[in-house]
Amino acid sequence: MKGQAAVEYLMTYGWMIVAVIVISAALYSLGVFNPSTWVQKNARGFSAFEVKDWSITQSGLNLVLGVKTTSSVNITSVEANFETGSCSSSVGRKALPGETVSLQVSCTNVPSAGTLVNLNTTISFVNLDSGLSHRDYGILTGKVE
Repeated sequence: MKGQAAVEYLMTYGWMIVAVIVISAALYSLGVFNPSTWVQKNARGFSAFEVKDWSITQSGLNLVLGVKTTSSVNITSVEANFETGSCSSSVGRKALPGETVSLQVSCTNVPSAGTLVNLNTTISFVNLDSGLSHRDYGILTGKVE
């Protein structure tokens, strides 16, 4: 009698373990455990500029920046590095405080559309009131479009 109870106990929990494995495999195949499924496009870390919008495509990086400084600036360059490549461009674009600026930066080795990328981005600029050069750093996270 004790042996029969042990076998029934093991069979019950054995089927439950099989069910959990089948359900986990189904969820995995649907992409539920893939972090890029849930990642939203965002920009963080910038202090002198507000990233209002951005996108990266095979043709390059497109940025829409709001100037958060209290002085006029001259954006001299934009550089972004990611796992498989980089983006860089000399800009030379003057902007007033609060102004919105659109920039296009050329990139190399951009991964295929839908790939998640983290772009370590540096925006170099000159404060036109003081003449001092500065750099603003941040990270852009999103998918290649």
